[in-house]
Amino acid sequence: MKFTRVFLFLAFTFSTLISQAQDVDWFTYHSKKWDYSIEFPEEPEESKEWTETMVGSLKMYVAMYQTEESSYMTSVTSYPEAMLNLFAKAKDGDPFYDGLFNGLSGSLEGTVESQKPIQYGAYKGREARIHAFDESALVTVRVYVIENEVYMIQTMYAIDAVQEENMKRFFDSFKLVED
Repeated sequence: MKFTRVFLFLAFTFSTLISQAQDVDWFTYHSKKWDYSIEFPEEPEESKEWTETMVGSLKMYVAMYQTEESSYMTSVTSYPEAMLNLFAKAKDGDPFYDGLFNGLSGSLEGTVESQKPIQYGAYKGREARIHAFDESALVTVRVYVIENEVYMIQTMYAIDAVQEENMKRFFDSFKLVED
């Protein structure tokens, strides 16, 4: 009986320490240019890339952390003012989201498995799950249209290494920074 109590105490203490260590290890990334923050497993690398869109080439600002089995990414793309009407009308089944997810799944040699509406405060968005690279990877992506900017938050895991808790932590940590 005494051995069981000692074992349970040690197991509880060890799991608490592991949990606290996991909290400490994550890096809070702040984008001053785009006024948002999000937690990454470690400090991400920043880059600027050009992306082809329905309105031509646009600059995409990226923050990414990756390992052999996973990647975590945020990107922000600013669309021209003329696109505001399109974004204001973006709803479930909207061609904007469908085109974005179909283009992403095509570039990943994958298929869109599911989509659902999401919301961040007053801003509507959409989440999709994509099986990529002959179903060897799972991509989960959330997209929010905020004014004329598109915020994309994405994870990719090897199909046998999916970590739902880490994905949830990453997605749920996204915050717009208020002035």
